[in-house]
Amino acid sequence: MKNGASSINALVLAYLFEVYADDSDQERVEWEKHLEFLDIKQTTGIGGIDGNMHVFVEFND
Repeated sequence: MKNGASSINALVLAYLFEVYADDSDQERVEWEKHLEFLDIKQTTGIGGIDGNMHVFVEFND
């Protein structure tokens, strides 16, 4: 919780919804099921030249 709202770190989303991930990580699969309501298709994490990780989130139509 932050300022009365729940939040999810973008790096966590990148880990959970990474397009190249497989189902061998059961914890990842369980979290993805819990977060289905977000309707995320996939994420892509890209390291920036500014030293930060940039996470692009693609939602289902």
